[in-house]
Amino acid sequence: MIASSSHTSNPRLVLMRPSAPLRTLRGAPRALMVSGLAVLLACAAVDQATQVDVVEPFAEALIEAGGLPSLSVAILRDGEIAYARAWGWADVEAQTPATVDTRYRCASVSKVITATALARLVQTGRLDLDAPITTYVPSWEAEPVITARQLSGHLAGVAHYQAGDRMEPSRHFNTMDESLGVFRNSPRAGAPGAQFHYSTHGFTLLSAAMEGAAGKPFLDVLADEVFQPLGMTSSGPDMRTQPQPNMSALYNQSGLEAQLITDPEDPSYKWAGGGLTSTPSDLVRMGWAYLNGFIEPALVDQMWTTQRTAAGEPTGVGIVWRIETDAAGRRILHHSGSMGGARTTIAIFPDQREVIAIMSNSSWPSDIHATAKLMIEAWRQRDVDAAPALATPDVVTFTGTFGADEANGSLTLADGTGWITAPAPIQSMFAQAAGVSPERMALLHVSGSTWALVTPVGAVPLALTSQDGRIAGSGRVFRDVWTFESR
Repeated sequence: MIASSSHTSNPRLVLMRPSAPLRTLRGAPRALMVSGLAVLLACAAVDQATQVDVVEPFAEALIEAGGLPSLSVAILRDGEIAYARAWGWADVEAQTPATVDTRYRCASVSKVITATALARLVQTGRLDLDAPITTYVPSWEAEPVITARQLSGHLAGVAHYQAGDRMEPSRHFNTMDESLGVFRNSPRAGAPGAQFHYSTHGFTLLSAAMEGAAGKPFLDVLADEVFQPLGMTSSGPDMRTQPQPNMSALYNQSGLEAQLITDPEDPSYKWAGGGLTSTPSDLVRMGWAYLNGFIEPALVDQMWTTQRTAAGEPTGVGIVWRIETDAAGRRILHHSGSMGGARTTIAIFPDQREVIAIMSNSSWPSDIHATAKLMIEAWRQRDVDAAPALATPDVVTFTGTFGADEANGSLTLADGTGWITAPAPIQSMFAQAAGVSPERMALLHVSGSTWALVTPVGAVPLALTSQDGRIAGSGRVFRDVWTFESR
């Protein structure tokens, strides 16, 4: 069984820790994995007073499909952490199980932590979002004029990583001004305001402005304005020179193999945009700060309103946060990140007063935001007396198409779980995208006709319906639309 550790507000099914490392499980037949998920659900259903842990099989299926060393999840509702659990290994080689206290690299989710500190400086009058950045960073070039608002929305014309940058992976940068030298003389991506250009370097410049506005080092700004007041005791900079307690080992993903990174880069040149560490529980606590008045509501509205180019085109990004409305009309504010040894995401559902965060210690090539949306939707349904999920007592065959290609196969469903074969064009797509050719993929019931198709690169929604004894399915599987119907 995959290692797990949890704390929740409700009684949950608790798994035993493994006696063998995760890598010995990766070769197990997928049928065993699926039957194991069914056993988990069946065991949880024995005690009707105990809620079925719907996130558990979801996470285990993701680990199995992607070959991940570990996965950690936290969900907050109305200010309380309602769910927190970790699976797999913080360190595969040492067989150290991941726990809810295991720290992971935030990667670009560092940007929303920076945004939270930025908001505190703005609402106390220490930083003006629309003042020239040279107000706070006199050493930066005066022309063209750029602002903190533009930097926070990737509209300042500062480029992302470039071949000409002076990045030295093993060097430790002691100040933000020193870090500016990495890209100070690199070409710009365009004129300020002209176009959206995603830029981690832009956040290094933004952090230098925050230092100037606050009159103290950027890491002290984070500690004083975010980590300490919000009780984020497991968050801070990724100090390669000073190893942190509970820090996960870091892995790069190669197909289904997680390869240990023995010499990870020192991210001190980009604390603000990709150099912080945290836990999912700390991240959802930070997300709650946007809903409980810690940041003034009027400022939150600004941060969650799309910025626009000089020509008036919306970017879909406010002050750092990405803005979305899902198929059910729910507002979502989110951000994800990826780097060596990390894949992470956070999403706030303000109208539901919910926040979810997912972190892994692998550079997992996945659509982790789509995965998070499906996972929290499944969690929402845990108390709902839903109609019985579809069931197929035997393996059923189907015919269908994936884009312009024929896509036939078979599936079986029972107790809200099951599996479906991966037709040749889908196997080919994953082989190109992630170096994995899955023979079949897990299916987990989410709500109504929505099922989660668990692929090597995350989960996607698949609609399954039954009429006249036939099961029909449809959904976009990353590249193309897949439709099928049982024979």
